Amino acid sequence: MVGLLQFVRSTRIANWSLHLECIKDMIPWMYSYDRVNYSRYLSVYWRDMLALPETHPDAHELMKSGEFAVQRSDSSFAQVSVDMAIEQSINRDTKTKGGIIGCSLKPGAVDDGWSRLTIALL
Repeated sequence: MVGLLQFVRSTRIANWSLHLECIKDMIPWMYSYDRVNYSRYLSVYWRDMLALPETHPDAHELMKSGEFAVQRSDSSFAQVSVDMAIEQSINRDTKTKGGIIGCSLKPGAVDDGWSRLTIALL
């Protein structure tokens, strides 16, 4: 449980080294709970992220500076992962009245969606 809370903390404070440490600590738990996909893909993810300084040094510097998390408010300890930021912003529109049905027929709908994605990731 503490490891999972540390993982959440690593994202909330955008600490890349803590993030990788938590991933490493969670891998054995995924195997013991027979979570086949998490076991398989977390191992590959962890290995790839450890190789990042050699394979993609610029991306590694961005990750170390906290660019793997998105701050959408002025509150401290409020950063979320990029995929969650997309869920909280763009995908919310699909759950409103009218939803996604027919949205591509509206003029400017595609441009509006891309501008929201850009703003969410900034």
